[in-house]
Amino acid sequence: MASGPRIRAWRPEVPGLAEVLHGHFPRHAYPAHTHDTWTVLLVDEGTVRYDLGRHERATARARVTVLPPHVAHDGRSVEAGGFRKRVLYLDADRLDAERVGRWVDDPDVSDPVLWRAVDRVHRVLAHPGDELAAESGIALLGERLGRHAARVAPVAEARAAGLARRMRESARRAGGRGDHPRGGGARAGCGPGVPGPGVRGRGRRAPAPLPRRAPDRRRPPGPAARGAAR
Repeated sequence: MASGPRIRAWRPEVPGLAEVLHGHFPRHAYPAHTHDTWTVLLVDEGTVRYDLGRHERATARARVTVLPPHVAHDGRSVEAGGFRKRVLYLDADRLDAERVGRWVDDPDVSDPVLWRAVDRVHRVLAHPGDELAAESGIALLGERLGRHAARVAPVAEARAAGLARRMRESARRAGGRGDHPRGGGARAGCGPGVPGPGVRGRGRRAPAPLPRRAPDRRRPPGPAARGAAR
């Protein structure tokens, strides 16, 4: 009979770090859930298969997996022996919230320097009393992850290119120019899937406003008109 999971979780006094978890899970599967922190994950043994952003993914030993806050994910063991993992839960403000989509598209990082930095933080935290070194390590992690986040993932790049192409086509069908500042609405405060100024429905131009009717000068202006003229 297989033994149950062995878990150690604690909250060190390190700014920016919400919690640490070390665990061995012989047989484990957990339902979809979210965290209000960034999950920085190392899998030292076994493989974890999980769904994130409607795509099935799997961890790898040489990679660092980053799961953004408030995005649902699940997890299950692939191999019969289960898996062993180490997790750093970073405060939500430690990484750029505007880059959540980038991590959903590509959560796994193949970076030996980053992997060693995460491993070093775990080793320091395993022996209480060296919180200053752990704090420096967390700062290094944030900087390194920020560099990776600044690189547009291939999926996100293709998605952005497709969106720009559709916006240009919509502008041309509406009778405008695709390179006009208002052509797709991107510079006019419109988000993806929202027609730009002058475009309604399937690329049709909004009807021109009706002409104003001239005031009837045979009747004296009412109180509202007199007040507006003051």
